[in-house]
Order: sequence, then structure tokens, then C-alpha cells
Amino acid sequence: GTTEPAWARWSRGWTSEENRHGDLLNKYLYLSGKCDMRSIEVTIQHLITNGFNPGAQKDPYRGFLYTSFQERATKISHGNVGKLAKEYGASDL
Repeated sequence: GTTEPAWARWSRGWTSEENRHGDLLNKYLYLSGKCDMRSIEVTIQHLITNGFNPGAQKDPYRGFLYTSFQERATKISHGNVGKLAKEYGASDL
């Protein structure tokens, strides 16, 4: 939406930042030629089509709880991917 409450503005900002991460990874995979991009795009399409419900039930506290764990899990996951990439010769990551 385009409403102006602080929560709406923060949510749009966070969503746009998350989108940047996905775009960057997608471009790296495409330009490196190390992945079957058709399979990745089909998977992304299925994920978006099926939707996702973190179970926050319109409760901002549950939303914060979910995003707190999700952000930490993402940091750990990206760190592990970087270590594996370096181990297998992608030192630019």
C-alpha cells in the first residue's frame, strides 16, 4: 500500500531491502553461469504463487519475533554460503 503510518513505511522499506538481497544473489548466479537459472526462476515462481504465512496473525509482536529469527537465520545462512563458496574457489564472495 501507499499509506503513511510509520509501520507501513517501515514495512515497505524492509521489504525493498529484502528484495535487493534477492536481486543481487540472482544476478550473481546468472552472471557466474554456475546455476541452472531456469530451475531457479521456476522455483521462485512457485514460492511466490504458493505464498507464505509466518503465523503472525496481524500481531506486530509476532511479526517482530518472526523477523528477528528470520534475520539471524539469514545472516548465518549467507555466512555459511560464503564459506562454502570460498572453499570451492569463489573467493570473490
